[in-house]
Amino acid sequence: MDNFGFLFKKSSLPKSDLDFLLSVEGFLSAAKAVIDEGKGIEDNDIYNIVKSLYFPKLKSNERSSVALRLSKAVRRFSKVLFNDENAWKSDYEKYLQDC
Repeated sequence: MDNFGFLFKKSSLPKSDLDFLLSVEGFLSAAKAVIDEGKGIEDNDIYNIVKSLYFPKLKSNERSSVALRLSKAVRRFSKVLFNDENAWKSDYEKYLQDC
């Protein structure tokens, strides 16, 4: 979690969700890749990372605690970013079409 504490101030996602995301395999490397592009990281970037981690789990019907927490994070981000908890579903449909 070193050097990612700033996300707690920067993101609109609840702190408990962010704390969880920092422990999810693949999140830190994806966040670092966004930051390394030099444009910083915003809620939309974090949302895209969470989708990239969650959608494959949803597609494979994974029922793990990680999948459940990612699902909650996607819904919360969807509500924050689009004022609609279910807006993420259109992104998931696009993901399925692209598979």
